[in-house]
Amino acid sequence: MKPYLLIFIALFIASCSTDDTSINTGVADPTTKEYYPLTVGSYWVYDVYEADTSWTKLTLLQTDSVVVIKDTVINGSTYVLVRRSFFGDTFYRDSSGIIVQGDGIPVMSITPGITLLNNYTIPLDTAYTISLQMAMGDSLITVPAGQFQAKVAIGSVDSKESVAGWMKHRTYYSAFARNVGCIFQRALWLRSGGGFEYRLRRYSIK
Repeated sequence: MKPYLLIFIALFIASCSTDDTSINTGVADPTTKEYYPLTVGSYWVYDVYEADTSWTKLTLLQTDSVVVIKDTVINGSTYVLVRRSFFGDTFYRDSSGIIVQGDGIPVMSITPGITLLNNYTIPLDTAYTISLQMAMGDSLITVPAGQFQAKVAIGSVDSKESVAGWMKHRTYYSAFARNVGCIFQRALWLRSGGGFEYRLRRYSIK
């Protein structure tokens, strides 16, 4: 079977807990769209690294541009078309504070500890399931574009079958900064340990 590429935005970092005490500072609470901007004309440029199966060797492969192109309607809901020069087009929208793709798969939320996926079977390869949950606190992350406090989504990929050479369990993470968007991405090959890593180099939010 083909080694389907499972695209997850990810980062191996430790989450830092934040104080949940409510204080009225006069500053508006953040919204999900501030961490995942979907305004037409916004763009991000990433350095793309290719990783070996152990993720100990990363080789700079190319740069990838990600651009919000336009609004579009899918099954009665308004999505935005996001175009990647490397992986092609994807549709996204904010669904009650959760960013979802055109197929309904959730990407992130700013709600601490919320479970976004629980043992979801991957349609392209039903031998695998994925789970995804937001961390309880923010983490400080450094990429070429700078250093950011980021919301972190913690996920896992698990194989339902026992086949020699397949990766049985892997953890993935995703990171989003306020008024910036995704600052780090990791794309994993399902049936091997390698993949691609994205690091934000520059961006423009409209």
